[in-house]
Amino acid sequence: MLKIDNNFITAITPTGDRPLAFALCQKWMSKQILKSNQWIVVDDGITPMKSTVSMQYIRRVPRPSDPSRTLIENLRVAIPLIKGNKIIFIEDDEYYAPEYIQTMVSKLDKYEIVGIGKSKYYHLLSGCYAQIGNLHHASLAEMGFRHSFLPEFIKFLDGGLYLDMRIWRTINRNRTHIFFDDNRSLYVGMKGMPGRHGIGGGHDINHKIYRNRLRDQSREILRKWIPNRSDYNEYIDIIRKNSNRKKSPIPVKVKISPTVIQEKVIPTVPIITKDITGITICYNTKELIERAYNSVRRFHPDMPIIIIDGSDRNNPCFRYVQGLKSDNTKVLSLGYNIGHGRGMHLGITKAKTIYALVFDSDIEMIKSPIPQMQNMMKEDMFGVGSIGNIGFDGYDYGKKPYHKKEGSVSYLHPVFQLININNYKKYHPYVHHGAPCYLTMIDIHKRNLSDKVLVNFPNLELFVRHYNRGTRNERKSHKLREIEGGWDYK
Repeated sequence: MLKIDNNFITAITPTGDRPLAFALCQKWMSKQILKSNQWIVVDDGITPMKSTVSMQYIRRVPRPSDPSRTLIENLRVAIPLIKGNKIIFIEDDEYYAPEYIQTMVSKLDKYEIVGIGKSKYYHLLSGCYAQIGNLHHASLAEMGFRHSFLPEFIKFLDGGLYLDMRIWRTINRNRTHIFFDDNRSLYVGMKGMPGRHGIGGGHDINHKIYRNRLRDQSREILRKWIPNRSDYNEYIDIIRKNSNRKKSPIPVKVKISPTVIQEKVIPTVPIITKDITGITICYNTKELIERAYNSVRRFHPDMPIIIIDGSDRNNPCFRYVQGLKSDNTKVLSLGYNIGHGRGMHLGITKAKTIYALVFDSDIEMIKSPIPQMQNMMKEDMFGVGSIGNIGFDGYDYGKKPYHKKEGSVSYLHPVFQLININNYKKYHPYVHHGAPCYLTMIDIHKRNLSDKVLVNFPNLELFVRHYNRGTRNERKSHKLREIEGGWDYK
């Protein structure tokens, strides 16, 4: 590690694919009364962030092996660069008042580990808010520590995702100090900002922290929690823009500061998903749909998505997808398991665009193939995706001894497919079956159109990782049949 300067203040921000939030974060940092001597920003987004203020910018290029949440991976990159004796975490989507760093540093003069309790959560677009009763711990976004704690902090990186909770449950409270900012609000946990989905439950408006269903319709609570008028108006502008247009806010144009330290960046191309609606189906599998949804949103934050959810109301999956509702995400909660094929058909009928991107809830998009897939689509084509062969019974071709006599059918797999909605309506709809597209593919085959309207996308697995049988395995774990109900044969 580097030589530590006792007079240095180091701030650390892990970030990625939150251009609007990060632009605001830079404003909050530039307005600090006492500024950090070192601001380490580790960015692993698909599109690199841009800077308007001085920072030590580290580009951590996303890897296929990355977990769905990369906070800890980014922190591991930042730690060897720390120069300061006082280390403060600044999360990219939170609000920090101008006095924040000054106050944290004054506390660190007396205590080894400090944090703000009675956390304030504010879901910006909905107006839901809550102040929770954490009197003895703080979230990572509102805590700091001296360099003496760093060796122990590093050991916590080998645990689970909720780093802050593990720290506060373990450390001796004689080393810590939790204080409250009731008299002068220093921090607001801002939730539901555009961009990559956050880790904490507060981003879900159906989370238990909002159980009292308090909504700040007049925005008076927001005004109280952000007393600086110009800072408050920044958020009001975001609310107005989101209420006045269908698409997510356009990232603020910024120029790169000459002080930025930047590693090699893989060039990225803006991804436009014109006339495409994403469609996915889930049932009591929160971890799967969360990974799939977030991976698609990393590349396509503005694409309309329809989620057909059959989850039980008391299941975490139900609460999670409810919290995803927005102008760009429509959630149809059915209250029963509709099944994959019927769910896909329902979603396709609800889409208002030319194309539907149908994807399984147990996939993860590593990089987006959608622009290439869209370029491959012609006016009379049915769809593009991974194509295999099945028998006329829907089983993989060759699995049954009679397949060789009957012949094979080209099968467009539903794992990840781009289809033309009007052309979909010309053929048999998707059905409730282990191979939900099989009657559609047989219909196309019998018209001698398979080679004309179905196009194989080579090496799709390099773009989309499929964890396979996610919902089926979930059902099996509860000793249920892999697929609920009888299959459709016509």
